[in-house]
Amino acid sequence: MRFFSYILKELRRSPSFSFLFIINLSLGLTAFMTIEGFKSSIEETLASRSRVLLGADFGLSARRPLSKKEMQIVQSILPENLPSTQTIEIFSMVLSPQQESRLVQIKAIESVYPFYGEIELEKNINSKILFQSSSENEPVIWVYPEVLQQLKVNIGDSLKIGERDFKIADVVTADSAAGITTEMAPRIYMSSQNLSQTGLIQKGTIAWHSRLYQMADFSEDQISDFREKIYKKMDNPDVNVFTHQNHSEQTATLISRLNDFLGLASIVALFLAAVGSAFLFRSYLKSKFNSIAILISLGASRSFAFYYYMVQSLILGLISSVLALGFSFVVFFAVKNLTQGLVPLDIQLRFSPGTLLLSLLWGPLLSLLIGLPQLFSLKNIQPKRLLSQSNDQETPFSFLSLIATLPLLLLLVGLSIWLSKSYWVGSLFALLFFFSTFILALISFFIFRLLNGRSFKKSLSLKWAIRDLNRQKNTTTLSFVCLGLSALLISLIPIIKGALDDELKKPETLPSLFMFDIQQEQLNDLKTIVSSQGQKIEQISPMIRARLQSVNGQEFDKGDGSQSQMTREQQAEMRFRNRGFNLSYRKNLSSSETIISGQDFSGSFDPDSQKLAEISVEERFAKRLGLKMGDRLVFDVESIPIEGQIINLRKVRWTSFQPNFFVQFQDGVLNQAPQTLIATIAQTTVDEKLKLQNEIVKTLPNVSLVDVSRVVDRLLQTMDQMSWALLFMSFLCFVSGLVVLYSMASHQAYSRSWEVGLLKSLGASFMTIESLFLWQFGLISFAASFIGGLIALLMGFIFSFFLFESRDLPSPTIPLLTIFIGVLLTLIVTRIAIHQALKTKAKTLLS
Repeated sequence: MRFFSYILKELRRSPSFSFLFIINLSLGLTAFMTIEGFKSSIEETLASRSRVLLGADFGLSARRPLSKKEMQIVQSILPENLPSTQTIEIFSMVLSPQQESRLVQIKAIESVYPFYGEIELEKNINSKILFQSSSENEPVIWVYPEVLQQLKVNIGDSLKIGERDFKIADVVTADSAAGITTEMAPRIYMSSQNLSQTGLIQKGTIAWHSRLYQMADFSEDQISDFREKIYKKMDNPDVNVFTHQNHSEQTATLISRLNDFLGLASIVALFLAAVGSAFLFRSYLKSKFNSIAILISLGASRSFAFYYYMVQSLILGLISSVLALGFSFVVFFAVKNLTQGLVPLDIQLRFSPGTLLLSLLWGPLLSLLIGLPQLFSLKNIQPKRLLSQSNDQETPFSFLSLIATLPLLLLLVGLSIWLSKSYWVGSLFALLFFFSTFILALISFFIFRLLNGRSFKKSLSLKWAIRDLNRQKNTTTLSFVCLGLSALLISLIPIIKGALDDELKKPETLPSLFMFDIQQEQLNDLKTIVSSQGQKIEQISPMIRARLQSVNGQEFDKGDGSQSQMTREQQAEMRFRNRGFNLSYRKNLSSSETIISGQDFSGSFDPDSQKLAEISVEERFAKRLGLKMGDRLVFDVESIPIEGQIINLRKVRWTSFQPNFFVQFQDGVLNQAPQTLIATIAQTTVDEKLKLQNEIVKTLPNVSLVDVSRVVDRLLQTMDQMSWALLFMSFLCFVSGLVVLYSMASHQAYSRSWEVGLLKSLGASFMTIESLFLWQFGLISFAASFIGGLIALLMGFIFSFFLFESRDLPSPTIPLLTIFIGVLLTLIVTRIAIHQALKTKAKTLLS
């Protein structure tokens, strides 16, 4: 106990160091713990409400009706007499009595739904919808409030859906089974027995058919076991077999991706905190070297000194963890509000006992890794340093000190991979991060070395500041790197978002309406309607449903269907393997497609040529499935095998919102296959677009139209939410950088109090000495923010070029604003940090 009392007493004697070390480390840990708490809260919230989100325990779904054979497989494995229901989800247009149309999501239910949760109605609060009340003679629907608002109708009015009128029976005020898709179009519920009357379900219609089961008497392991058995027996990879837990994970895909990138931003804050804490710990140990030398001369071992100060760092780390845990509760609600709406759930902050324990251990672990390089330097302290007249000797260097930095670097790389759930993204982030750090440090060295040779006769403070920047290389470099990385992160996010905004809003390529579920026999009627309104159909493309049967004679492996413990790349590949394929054909490439390898189609397919059909594959799709030029693919189209060979790889600009496909055959191969058509209509005015949409729905009610501008607006809103969340995390990084700067400025001022006293005795005014420090850190801030902004502009240009082939330079507005705000805040923080220390009297020289 005496050992610990000595440690605590010594920490109390150094309040400035203890306070700044704890604040530095706790700020970095706050960002990290917030993201971990946010992630675990999402997982626990979804896990606790997964049954409610699905409305069932177990289910199967496909973009087609489940076949008799597939249902026989299910029935042979599942217990008998399980409560079940069928659901069909389809996007369709509805027409109001005022002849106004809107896109909606129709969910047709076979029987009482859901098994778990509630669908609350305006007239019948907390009542499950009883679809048996809807008869064929008087079909009724239950609608979301947005339907009433958009179409200006009320309860009791009728809406035309397909070929049948439906009476609005009630309004859904709360839906426990709402999904992300309901954000794109409001939902309408109806009985599945009435869906057939609409005429919407035709050959090739895009609809999601599901069979849901209630399995309340079975454990999670039993339900998962049923899923695995059914999945392995399914021949078609486009049949999705899922439990309520799988379904909830898919619901959170978007916010999980955001959480991954927020986690990477938190790594930057953690790194900046580590830099500041390492600087403080190094300075603290340096001030104790003489005391350690005395202890060694009196017989104490160097190992005692090592463990003595290691325990100090562990105690400070534990306090930092506790403080960070408290801060994270506050920051959590800010992140939650910024991401509100991305997931249809109210996420509650929940730290499990395991997460809490892990959070408390991060501080001591990080503090230990930060202190190790300096602690190993204690082994080089010799008692003879007591005979030296200098009190400012550098920290003794050892090879062990250099090796001791590796665990911290490896931890940061490991955390990057862990938080991003991707070896590729995490490793690339770590590589770019360390490369940016190296570049900033290198530039810092050359900039201030170059300035050192310049004469600043008009400003004595500026001249001294340049001199000190070169003398205090460690402080200069660390401050430069911290502020440069903060400026880089804060500038980069708006630049990338701006590039996405510009790409999505390109008027020359963005269509006005996107149409799907067009039957071939309806094409001429559709052209007539469109031309009568003075418009023209563009990019008419057939769409044929198929499944990939084999690659180069080998049966296509769909995997085991399990996505647990997978990286993001593995999950993406699994989703690609477990999906049906939309095939198409066309004679010429569209304006949004470019061949990057191989050759264009040789013309229409000749069945008498004894040659394989030619196939074009999108490059990223090919990479995900391991396909390459010359591969022979066999697709199953309505139980007919269609074989072809890959002759080229295409790059597709998906942000054009034109009908594009991963796989395209040459003309003449699939022309007779069952198909639907998709098409677009070029940009037009809002009034013309609504008029045209209403005319199409009146005559061809099964054709669905998507207002592309609404979709783009929704995407931009989502990106706004995500970018604000990322900017908030970047702001935490910037605050961490300012705290590091405060620590260094404060340390500089107090460590040079003797020099300050000397300058005052020689006649230097308080303002002159204060200007010395303000120039010093102001120059660092300006140069670091400028370089960080330039790197952000370069990265933004590279991002735009490789993703969108854009050669436009990003706007410099954000980097310039970052420089201005960064320098201003730096000067304020520096003045606060040094003000008290600069009050040193000249008589200090006699002390």
